[in-house]
Amino acid sequence: MVDVTDSLDSKLLHYAIPDAAALCKYLEVFEHRSVLGCVLLQTALNHIRTKGGRESYRRAKALLGSHDKNFVIFSNEYHYETYSPRREKETQSEWQERLFINIM
Repeated sequence: MVDVTDSLDSKLLHYAIPDAAALCKYLEVFEHRSVLGCVLLQTALNHIRTKGGRESYRRAKALLGSHDKNFVIFSNEYHYETYSPRREKETQSEWQERLFINIM
């Protein structure tokens, strides 16, 4: 298993963990050169891929490819401490929000 802390820059004091709504709504803010150090959740990226469109998803993935930005991905959907199965009658958004809350 890959330890995400190996990818985090120790010079940064804080890392942001945006949920799917924040990542969709403020993607251009996260792209700004002054914004460094974010942990992007796999469920947030999945949400952008399905709801935000191809271009938004490409832009979000590009953030991960930029070594200067220090963005990393966390597979919260598959991690044993943060995964929670989707409940009956629970919407995709409700489930993703619950997964996001589980990592806090």
